[in-house]
Parts: sequence; structure tokens; C-alpha cells
Amino acid sequence: MSNKIRLEYIENTWTPYPSLDVKTLTVQEMKSEFSILTAGGKSKTEFFYLGGRLTRLIRSPLSDTIEQFCITIGGEEFFFKTNLLASESQELVEHILEPHDLVLVRVEWIHVYTSGLFPKIENMSPTEIKLLAPSKTAPLESQVTIKRDKQWQLFLELVRKCFTFLNFTEVRTPTLVTSPGLEPFIDVFSTEFSMGKNTQTFYLPTSPEFSLKKILSLGHERIFEFKSSFRNNELSAHHQPEFLMLEWYRAYANLDQIVKDVKGLLNYLKLHWPEPIHGWGAVRETTIAALFKENCEFDLTPHTHRSELVTLASEMGVHINVDDDGDEIFFKIFLEKIEPRLGTQGPLIVRNYPPSQAAWARLTSDGWADRFELYWRGVELANAFHELNDPVELRRRFEEANEKRRQMGKRELPLDEDLLRAMESGFPPAGGIALGLDRLFMLLVNAKDLSETRHFPKIN
Repeated sequence: MSNKIRLEYIENTWTPYPSLDVKTLTVQEMKSEFSILTAGGKSKTEFFYLGGRLTRLIRSPLSDTIEQFCITIGGEEFFFKTNLLASESQELVEHILEPHDLVLVRVEWIHVYTSGLFPKIENMSPTEIKLLAPSKTAPLESQVTIKRDKQWQLFLELVRKCFTFLNFTEVRTPTLVTSPGLEPFIDVFSTEFSMGKNTQTFYLPTSPEFSLKKILSLGHERIFEFKSSFRNNELSAHHQPEFLMLEWYRAYANLDQIVKDVKGLLNYLKLHWPEPIHGWGAVRETTIAALFKENCEFDLTPHTHRSELVTLASEMGVHINVDDDGDEIFFKIFLEKIEPRLGTQGPLIVRNYPPSQAAWARLTSDGWADRFELYWRGVELANAFHELNDPVELRRRFEEANEKRRQMGKRELPLDEDLLRAMESGFPPAGGIALGLDRLFMLLVNAKDLSETRHFPKIN
């Protein structure tokens, strides 16, 4: 019966989707007014308007009439007594409105005089309620609350402030690129630009690395960017096809300075984050060889042969395939026996990887890839390089990466000739790092899955 009354009201009486000719207060504005009054001040107005979603209708256990209704504003719930409403509004609450409707509530302050001369707030009195938009279907679902969104906003503000304090310049790079990154184990997204008869293939960047390095070649010494990055064929608790990357680069610097930046950023977040941080300790450093020694009792060297890793995998009970190469066996051992334990006592920097995993990093004097990864609570957060700036060697590695892609049955990707030309023009020694902001934020707020930190995260 009530549904029929509601439908008749919406079709025949209600003014469809009315515009507002009054100003509604935000939660903060309302609290500000409240604090003035509780301190003995005088409110600017005797009444105000609140707009929000009707979330609960609470019936009396004695009469079955609705005695309270609740609206949610800015993620906070506010309860009002129905009997304080004008009679027409009481009828609206009792027979027409349903949970999830969007409503406008006119509210007056109730003043009670205490021993002083100034009024003090006892309650808020709703006098009228108006239907703004009926809920005809269930609202969209999201695990992310308004509080979580505000935490994300604060998180980005703190990161930006840290790099501004360090005298970095924030730059912008394109989202449609001609070369998305050539790492063999990363799949990419592509699209096509058409204008008349002319077409050109573009890619979504797997990171802004190539573009940022071109900017570094123009004379900048410290640059950073927040950049949406894209990786195909990745979807898990710690992977999304689209994510936000923070990358920064220092010209005329090595990895020691990037390590200092990482420690500075994490300490800055710890200092300014308003809530306790789970599992946070001092940032420590180790090497990949030390981890293999500690967890596998194995002496890893820059010259470790595939056959040695095959034997180790067998001893550790790690399944490998006959055609796995040395790096694939290395990663299977590392992911199964080492990575889940990393950073359990606080963020951990792991330096000096096998030379076959150098990617675009230099080699150290003793043959290791001069790069590091940052881990916290078993999750990889960042990857840093002492950047290779030899254009001949970089081209060779690009071509080697494409050959690996071909061997893996993946499509070959175009080389970034502009980047190689920037290198040939003279590129400074530099340190650079890519840090996954979504993952760092996930751990900061003690979430278990990226879906708890962002709206509409997964592809259906």
C-alpha cells in the first residue's frame, strides 16, 4: 500500500527533481555554527538547511510509527525526531520517503538557558523535509567511505609537500605515448589515433619513466610526477590495470641520494599522519644476496648459473618448468620463499640485483645491477635505478628486451627514439625511482586489498 501511495505522490504531487534556492551547510559548516553556540556565541541564523541521503527510518516499538529518521551528510549520520516536523513533513516521512532517497531538511537550533546569559545548544530541531531525488534503484556500491577519500586527499597533499620542500619541480607527461615501456614481463594497452586517412598507434604508459627522462635531459635537476599508469593482464589484491605512480629523478646523483629521499618521504608521512600506522618501524637496508643467504642458505653472486638455481629450487621445493630461464627460476624462488617476509618489521630497501635484471640500471663495479626495491609488509612498493645513460648500451638493452618479448610470444614494441636521441645529446648521471602510491596508501591505512582504497577499482 505504502509503495502505491509513494508512486502516486511522485507522479502527481511531487515537483520532479527540484533545483535548490537555499544554501545547504556542509558538516564542517554546521559544526562551526554549533561550536559558536556551545561557546556562548550567537549563530548567524536561527535555522539552516541540510542536504543528504535518507539512510534509516526508525519505528517506535509501541505504535509502529516512525519516530526517528537518519540522514547521512559527508559520511556522517544525523538523527532527527519525526514528531518535531510540521504535520505535512511527518506524513512525508511516514508514507512517502524510503531509505536512499535524497532529501532536504530545514533545521532550527533549540536553545536552553543555563546559569549564564548566553544560550547553549541542547538539540537540533527538524521542521521540514523535502524530497529532492527518489531512489529508484539501489545506489552504486563502493567499499570506499568519504573518510577514506579524505585520507587519500591528505596522503597526496603530504607527498606533494614533501617534494616541494625538497625543491623538486612537479611536471606533466603525456598519457598517449609512442613507446609504453619495454619490460618483457609487462603487458600493455594500445589505442589508435585517426585523422582522415592517417592513423597512428599510441600506448598507455606502464610508467612515465621515458617521458620524465626526456625532461631531465632538458636541464632539470629534480623532477617528480603523479601519473596514472596502465598494465594489462594484472588484477589481484595488489594489482590493478590502472594505478597511480609517483616517479622522481635527481640529475647528478646516485642511488644513495634516492635512498635518502625514500627515508625522508616515509618519515615525513609518519610524522604527519593523524592515525597510528600498523607495522611501521625504522627503514632498513639489505641486499638480494643477503636475503638468499638468510632465507635459502645460498650464496648468490652476479655470476650464479641457471643450473645452480635449478638445484636450489629442487632443494627448496619450488616448482619450476623445464624451459624456465635463470631469471624465471630466480623469481619463483624469491616470490615463494623470500618476498612474503620482507618488511615485516618496517619498510625494507633491497639493493643489488643480478645483472640480468638490470633493466635500464647501471652495473656496480662488482657486477651487480645498481638498483633497489622497497618492500613493506611483504608488498613491493617501489623500484629504483642508478640510471644507465650510455645510449649505445641502452639501445642494446631495448633490443634485447624486445627479443625476450618475441621469445615469450608477446608483440614487439617500438623503441623510444626520442629518448635515445636525448641520451645521445648528453644525459647526466641520475638516480630515479617509481613508487606505487595506491599500494603505499593501502598499507598506510591498513587495508588488505586495493579495492578498499579506491572507487570502482576492478574491471567486470
